[in-house]
Amino acid sequence: TLFLWMFWPSFNSAIAEPGDKQCRAIVDTYFSLAACVLTDFAFSSLVEHRGKLNM
Repeated sequence: TLFLWMFWPSFNSAIAEPGDKQCRAIVDTYFSLAACVLTDFAFSSLVEHRGKLNM
């Protein structure tokens, strides 16, 4: 997962036009990765019997 966090945004923005669109693709990818992590934590604590995080 560390590999994906480090290199996925640059891979995802490789086909975008250089400049603003490329930076925007990188930032959007980081935001989506962070949103997935937060959603996973929230859903995990809701589903777990004692409210603990379970990965």
